[in-house]
Amino acid sequence: MEKDFSEELKLGGYSVIKCPVCGAKTLNNYYICPECDWEYDGTPEGEYSDVNHATLESYREKYKKGEVHGYSDI
Repeated sequence: MEKDFSEELKLGGYSVIKCPVCGAKTLNNYYICPECDWEYDGTPEGEYSDVNHATLESYREKYKKGEVHGYSDI
């Protein structure tokens, strides 16, 4: 189910982005992706994200293996 971000955009000044892990629509600025649970913190490829306790690459692998999932799956 695709999330409607219109109210959150108005309240917080967020931008809709493509999640760097799963590709789902999500918001920037420390928003947690509802599909894979990655918290967008601007971490570039190859660098460790303290917020997510992983690099983008390692988190993508965990997501592909089904080891992580978003809150929309709960």
